[in-house]
Amino acid sequence: MREALDRDLATGNERYEARTRGRLGLVHDWQGEHEEALRHFLRSDELYEKFGIESGRAPSILGLGSAYRQLGEISLARKELDRALTVSEATGDLWSRSLALTNLGLIDVEDGDDDRARSRFQQALELSERIGDRWSWGLAVSSLGALHRRLGEHEEALSFQLRALDNAARGGDRWAMGLAHIGLGKIRHQLGELSLAREHLELALAHAEELGNRVLLAEARAALNTFG
Repeated sequence: MREALDRDLATGNERYEARTRGRLGLVHDWQGEHEEALRHFLRSDELYEKFGIESGRAPSILGLGSAYRQLGEISLARKELDRALTVSEATGDLWSRSLALTNLGLIDVEDGDDDRARSRFQQALELSERIGDRWSWGLAVSSLGALHRRLGEHEEALSFQLRALDNAARGGDRWAMGLAHIGLGKIRHQLGELSLAREHLELALAHAEELGNRVLLAEARAALNTFG
């Protein structure tokens, strides 16, 4: 991806640069390099604005919202995610719309607005099912599982996280598998099933270490640290 950006910069093709920076930003955001991701998303959005291009723009705006959320800039995150919803609806980008809803739902959870979060996650799930996208579907399902765990609804939480794990395993997505194992570990911990909880969290840690994903590593380690 970096080679593609270097080629775009060398040729001065700013339209291609807008698309490439959006994709590169998603890679950095996934890796937990949120400030670097933000730099690429901002430039990508600036270029889309310069050329008046709306088609393909939503993922970059979504990326801005996601990066701001991870960096704790919640007001900016909400602003960009709301903008991502508007652009994705106008351009028919259901993938970006689904992920924007999930990200907004995660903010709602932090704000204590569980009902609104549940509604957003369910909408995101429905959209991802319509387009048959495994990754956005898994994130919505895992988020619903985490919400049910937060509410003490362990049976529902387990059901959603097991579905998320099965979906990730079928797709060979180790990041999503790690996320589901973390969710399952936290649920088992709450239920007092400590051996099972540790097993899930150690699997999550193994996936995170294989991928070198900072966010997943931090979350798996934090969950394991609760064992003392």
